[in-house]
Amino acid sequence: MFKKAKIKLNEYLNLKYLLHDESVEKKASIEDIKVYWRHKDSTHIEKLLQWLKQNQQHLDSDKIDRVKNRVTLSFIIVTLVMFIVGFLLGFSLLSYDDRSIVNVTWFLFIMIFLPFILSIFSFFYSIIVLYNKNSSTKNKYTQMLEETVFKPLSKLLLNPSSIMPNDLIKNILLVRLQQGSLALLIGTMIALFVTLLAKYVVFGWESTIIDTSSLQSLINFIAFPWIFCCPSAVPSLEVIEDTQNYLSNSIILSQSWWKFLGMSLIVYGFIPRFILLYLSNKIFYNGLRENILNDKNAKEILLFIQKSSNVTTTQFLHKNHKTKDESSYTSHDISKKTVEKSFDYIIGWSLTMKALRVMLEHKKMSASHIEIAGGSVSVDREDELISSIEGCVIIFVDSWEAPQKDFVNFVSNLSKSKVSSILIYPLGMADDDYKPKSKNVSIWKNKIEIINNPKIGIYDA
Repeated sequence: MFKKAKIKLNEYLNLKYLLHDESVEKKASIEDIKVYWRHKDSTHIEKLLQWLKQNQQHLDSDKIDRVKNRVTLSFIIVTLVMFIVGFLLGFSLLSYDDRSIVNVTWFLFIMIFLPFILSIFSFFYSIIVLYNKNSSTKNKYTQMLEETVFKPLSKLLLNPSSIMPNDLIKNILLVRLQQGSLALLIGTMIALFVTLLAKYVVFGWESTIIDTSSLQSLINFIAFPWIFCCPSAVPSLEVIEDTQNYLSNSIILSQSWWKFLGMSLIVYGFIPRFILLYLSNKIFYNGLRENILNDKNAKEILLFIQKSSNVTTTQFLHKNHKTKDESSYTSHDISKKTVEKSFDYIIGWSLTMKALRVMLEHKKMSASHIEIAGGSVSVDREDELISSIEGCVIIFVDSWEAPQKDFVNFVSNLSKSKVSSILIYPLGMADDDYKPKSKNVSIWKNKIEIINNPKIGIYDA
């Protein structure tokens, strides 16, 4: 499996534009393929970004800038509007005069309880989108939200186009909603600070159905995350009783209330929204990546690169493993006959000698020197082996085990010795005739390309 490379919005827009520009050649030259194979991380996104780099002269900067400006403008509009709403709402809820108090229960309900409930729904929506993409559950519970919220907002803030499809706009709006929610909370927090700084505010509470003991239980439950580290931000039973009506105009009693409200905003407002912002950004960048990889033109380019990269494998074998009767080989036979005949050393990485010999007998392969390394073999023994090896080397590895740092160090040190070439041969299960799965070979091929050593290649059957 290819590792997931992150793609930025600017790279996505540029790439999407070129993929749908008919004047741009959707294939790459053999020289370009060599660049991908030798110098780039073998991920689909990295290959496409390399193709983008080589075709960036075809970009229409003005058209792409207009799209980016709309995205930026949506951020400015949403955050600014929500910040103003949060500030005004917080300021109005904190208004105080001689005839009324700042009602804590009303502030808690409007600015903490409702946003927290919405955060929970947003969290589950994000989880469904991230990990439950193809299920009916996602379609049932998200379609209504997408139709009632995202679709109207997309028409208002962003216009769908070939480089900005509806799915991407939905993901952008999801990020904007979380950013807007954070802006609202910031506005409310600033309103709280400014009000406390500039005015004498008395906090209290009023309720027909809630008594003091019930309210204390609720407050202790809400304040559980900070009750031990910041006890002064938890109103006591005495404070609750003394601030039940507006006649208790004590600034000392009010201190516990504004600290409590501030901590509630942080714990139940900011922290959940930062988590949701992280999830929405993850959804957004996953959406960018999947949208590109599902593009039919991108698949055409990747298919061409994948097929053409086999040429470089053949060239590697042709260059480093010549035999006397090589001129009679076909291009298909070069790799197989070379693997079977021209290696001075055979090494089994993390294999037992018995398992290695059974595999070699099955493949009818042999060499003058057969060794094992990795696994239980000591580092000193590996160093002795590296210093004694010369000529052509083939290393057999279990394809389902991803290459680790000790293997990379071993082949890197081996390439600095007297060897002329090193070929990595991923093996499959014995029951499958030792034929590896393509996704496992891709992992090893990816690692070899990262090492980027002309002496090291990989056998791709």
